[in-house]
Amino acid sequence: VKLSTGRIAFAKSKDGLSNWVHAVDSPVLGPNKESGDWFFFDSEHVGLGDVIQPGRKAQSKFNDQGNVFLMYIFGGNGDRTVVNTVDGVERSVVGSRMEIGVAVSRDGEHWSRIEGPSPYGAIVEVGNPSSNSNSNIAFDSMFVGWPCVIEVGSEYRMYYHTYDTQQKRFVVGLAVASDGLMKWRKLGPVFAGAPDDTDDELLFDAAGASRRHVLTMADGSYKMFYEGVSKSGSHSIGLAQSDDGVNWKRTSNQPVLSCSNDPLAWDSGGVGSPHLVWMPSSRRWRMYYVGYRSSAASGSNPLENNGIGVAESVDEQGTAFQRISIMPSVSGG
Repeated sequence: VKLSTGRIAFAKSKDGLSNWVHAVDSPVLGPNKESGDWFFFDSEHVGLGDVIQPGRKAQSKFNDQGNVFLMYIFGGNGDRTVVNTVDGVERSVVGSRMEIGVAVSRDGEHWSRIEGPSPYGAIVEVGNPSSNSNSNIAFDSMFVGWPCVIEVGSEYRMYYHTYDTQQKRFVVGLAVASDGLMKWRKLGPVFAGAPDDTDDELLFDAAGASRRHVLTMADGSYKMFYEGVSKSGSHSIGLAQSDDGVNWKRTSNQPVLSCSNDPLAWDSGGVGSPHLVWMPSSRRWRMYYVGYRSSAASGSNPLENNGIGVAESVDEQGTAFQRISIMPSVSGG
């Protein structure tokens, strides 16, 4: 799926389905270079990971206690990273070495970055070789991105993903912090989709798990709706569960939402980047997701034709979803 990164916009809707209106000041965050800051981790592009209203310990860091939002962002700078070699020629990409940062807001619409402790202003950096590892390459040395943050007791847990060049799979990592801001400690990889020892290379998540939304349930357990990547490069959305938020188990070999069966549909090429909202009136999950067209529907590069869709679960557990058909409507503020 095309990277949902570049600039961060903000829109509102009364029902969460139709008549979305862009905020007057949208986009609310752009690449740092637009402000003249070329040195930071997100100077070339910036993307949205998560927005939370943190607990008392994080709120105490600011003057306006009790009325602060935190936005966890990620982005890349102008450094070039070699991604592969073709016929002896190295191919490199600008901005692929992504790192994670944070911004703060009092109203959810106007945001200011908080400079992190890393040399480039990030709060979570790409990994370095570990002294107690048998590998000379950290699992998250390529990039760290798309953070999802939850508050559990006295700590904050950040789930992010990377591409493990040793396993050749997308992997979800976990970092924890007591303040939710600056001092994050990595705990390592916690989930990678289909088991390593699977013999079925046709599974929807055989090549790993990437963008995800982690939720804390009322009984203290956890759900992770995640974007699974197949060996062929297709993207679907799966579900994993955990009792402790660290050890995860897939609920099925089948995704809860796949690309549309209609070859001409806007999301016929793939779906991913799930975000879930519990709807108490219907006792169902509403899922917002990113989709893109297949080459048959787009007639060109399918990754240039993506959008946001919505689906609703068929049960309280979120084991399967049905698309909600609406007419797209987004207007300026």
